[in-house]
Amino acid sequence: MSLPSVPAAPMGPAYDRVELVGDGAETFATHALLALECRAGVLPPHIQAGLPGAVQRLTHAPLHAIAMQCLAHAGRPVSAWAAPEDLLTEALGMDGQGRFNAARAEYSPYNRPGSFPNILSGLANKILDQGLELSTPSYESWTGTVEDQPTLRESPIVAKSQADELDEVLDGQAVKELGLGEEMLSFMLVRRFGNKFGATPTLLANDDLQAFKEGLLGLETAWQNTVNRGCLFLLTNNAKLLDTFALFDDANHGNDLVAGGAAPSVTSWQAMQLKLAAQRGIGGKGYIRTPLGVALVPPKHLVAAQQLFAPLQQLGEVKTPATDANVNTYRGTASVVYEPELQADSADRWYGFCQPQGSLNATIVRAYFKGWGKAGKRERWYDPATKVFNFGLEGRVGCAAKQYRTAVRNSGVA
Repeated sequence: MSLPSVPAAPMGPAYDRVELVGDGAETFATHALLALECRAGVLPPHIQAGLPGAVQRLTHAPLHAIAMQCLAHAGRPVSAWAAPEDLLTEALGMDGQGRFNAARAEYSPYNRPGSFPNILSGLANKILDQGLELSTPSYESWTGTVEDQPTLRESPIVAKSQADELDEVLDGQAVKELGLGEEMLSFMLVRRFGNKFGATPTLLANDDLQAFKEGLLGLETAWQNTVNRGCLFLLTNNAKLLDTFALFDDANHGNDLVAGGAAPSVTSWQAMQLKLAAQRGIGGKGYIRTPLGVALVPPKHLVAAQQLFAPLQQLGEVKTPATDANVNTYRGTASVVYEPELQADSADRWYGFCQPQGSLNATIVRAYFKGWGKAGKRERWYDPATKVFNFGLEGRVGCAAKQYRTAVRNSGVA
């Protein structure tokens, strides 16, 4: 679509010329992006307060006015009286139809910093980054990570035994290599997940930044939920391991508290700690010395777990035990992780884990595709057939059970 070529209307005292090129156009684009970040609420108030006056004034400009100025800077001045939807349709197609991968910008012929699509992409990245920070999946608190996977094929997950003790070295004897046992209980399979959000000219002409933000946050939330549920699936479905037994199997793995199970309490947590303390390392070397440090609980047990583990300073409460028997020795020794998804499997069942340190001590581990990482890959492209500017998010992740010795399941019912 070709719009009339007449000079654009002024944008205000700081931007009253439409013939800006080069550095001037890029400065405008930078200021426009900051202004949109202010409107979308992705910049903290104290940073907003320190922005230049030109940026402050641009926060009042509707999206179609910013699009009009971008077109003018590109040598395509348009009428100030053109319909906002027509303006935005032309502005969205400024960079052509190719896909743009933010992680590989140097390979894209369509990466023009002063273009309207690039301003929208910058805003989209800020919103997605905010969604990544504000999302509250539980998996980071009780799972570990292993090295990024270079392939979408299955890869073995190998656990090494703990170092038990040094060998005695006799006089004149060579020092031996420290021997560690190995165990493989599962494979890691990285899978692909993705969706897109389309910004239409109508949505942008309505200056509906809230809908724009919610659509992008929905992509990020869905991605984090995907990773979270992949990790939880191994727990709630009690995944079968390569040793032919389920992850939680008291007869063979000694990590399932059914008889004697109960809601979080000093008694039930002690019973879980005793099961962990009885675990031998891989190859029967030593015992697991790290205590349980994470309680993963469904909504039903949240209050009981907080009463058991939360430090009194956090609760804002002062108590004086009447006798030694009233002292809660577990207070502050474990973190409570609330996971409402657990109730889809059982309202009672809950779990104790050793505090994961990377992949060390982790029962469940996750891996991302090499080079993609936790944020996944973000793309944007314009579809001339539908006149929609699309934002895509694709993530590649796999989840696997690495070992059974550092977790105990509690039935939650006596």
